[in-house]
Amino acid sequence: KFRASVFVTLTKEQIEEKFRESVRLLAEALYLYEECGLSEFLNVISINLRLLICDGEYSLLPKVIENPKFNRAYEKYENNVLLPEKLLENPIMPLPLDEFLEQIVIRRPGGRPITVKKMIRASANKCGGAHVDTEMEEDFFISSGVSKYYFSRIAKYIINMSGMDYDEIVSRLKNSMNAE
Repeated sequence: KFRASVFVTLTKEQIEEKFRESVRLLAEALYLYEECGLSEFLNVISINLRLLICDGEYSLLPKVIENPKFNRAYEKYENNVLLPEKLLENPIMPLPLDEFLEQIVIRRPGGRPITVKKMIRASANKCGGAHVDTEMEEDFFISSGVSKYYFSRIAKYIINMSGMDYDEIVSRLKNSMNAE
């Protein structure tokens, strides 16, 4: 028996289309989550955030937007928790993607801090984005529990950064829903 692996490399155009598709899904899920109250779409948001910014060398955003920069958080914590409205609020000295992902959302004296990256990966990988773990470490449980307070801000920032129009995407979604 002969076995071989075949590797196919996506073209720049194919990667850009996957990027646009992921941003569209992010915008549609954000609308369905925030405006329609469909909490299950938080899973769609988490998996698309992972695809776009939190998938290491496979992340789509840096493949399409060279050296993306993110506003820093104003580090205002209450009870060791970064206030969600302070994430992405400080435009002075923007951060590269990897530093943005390492910003601390929850300080845990005596425990590992919860970062933006951990929060996205916990929701996407453990809590219903890609699959559901019935047992998980405490920091993943905490991460997934607070993610809903931060994901909207991150999603809106990425949609804006992409140059795509949130209102136009939502309008198309509404029109397609009304057409059926």
